[in-house]
Order: sequence, then C-alpha cells, then structure tokens
Amino acid sequence: MTGVDNTDSDDKGWFFRDNILEITHRWDILFLFLLVGGLVGWLISYVWPTQYQASRDIYVGLNAYRFADDSYVEILAGQPFRFADDYKDWQMEQLNDLALSEEFVLETLDLLISEDSDWQTTTVGNFREMADLSWRNVGEWRLVVNSRDSSIATEAVLAWEGVLLGRVEEAIGHARRLVSLDVE
Repeated sequence: MTGVDNTDSDDKGWFFRDNILEITHRWDILFLFLLVGGLVGWLISYVWPTQYQASRDIYVGLNAYRFADDSYVEILAGQPFRFADDYKDWQMEQLNDLALSEEFVLETLDLLISEDSDWQTTTVGNFREMADLSWRNVGEWRLVVNSRDSSIATEAVLAWEGVLLGRVEEAIGHARRLVSLDVE
C-alpha cells in the first residue's frame, strides 16, 4: 500500500446540491419559516392596507403652430415662450389646474353623489388628495385616483374623466367660435 489516503476530506468546498439536500431533510424548519413569514406578511398587510389606483389616459392634442405669433398668450401667461415646448408645458399646466379646480371637482363630486350617496362626506380637499394628474408629453394625459377601495377609485376616475371631457369639449367649442369671430 502506498500511504495515500483516498478518503474524502471536509475541505471539499461548498456545493449547492449538498446544501439543498440538507435543507430538504429539515423540512419542518423550512415549513416553520414559511408559515411565520406568511403570517408576518398578512399582519403587515392588515395594519397597512394597500392603496388601489385607478387611472385613465386621455389623448391631448395641442397645435402650437402659432405660438410665436400669439403675443397675447405670452402676456396672459406672464412668461415668454421661446420654444414650442414652453408653450406646450404651459398649456398642459393650464389643463392640470383646470382639472383640479374647485368648479370641476365639485361637478365631479355632484356626479358621484348622484350615483352613490357614500360620496356625500367627501370634500374638494379630500378629492384632491385622492386625485393626481401627470403627463409626459402632449398626447397622453393621465388621470389617477388612489383609494383603499378599488371600486371607489374606479368610480371616481370615471366620473372625473366624464366631467373633464365634457367641460373641455365645451371650452374648445367656445374657443373655436372665438377664433371664427376674430377671423371675421
């Protein structure tokens, strides 16, 4: 015999397969960790319930071809428009302010109250806290309503969208008549 020891030593390193085998043989501890983790997660979700978010995207098309010629718009805005993007940003901010104005929010709340009496206690401030508007570029305007109840969020965003579309369409009609009168 040659004196070479062919037995396995403990210095063979870490092997994934061996660790998985060891863990699966200790299934009771693994099950206990899964159970405790699930219970902790459930308790956290009970203490801090999730917020539901309902959103609607509305197409907004702005035609800024005359922004440089309309000096009265710069006076109205109180700022110069050096680029078409400046004009677009101002227009989109105007839409945001209009959508969250007291008049539009009250009309939205009136519509919601007529459909569901649970909305009677909601104030303009409460609705503004629930609501959010965002836009990345002209073409996509996103209305968002957050609530702990998914049906409330959905009702609110649909009613808000209806009010906005109706009122903005009415305003566009008035603006077109104004432009035609100006041309005459």
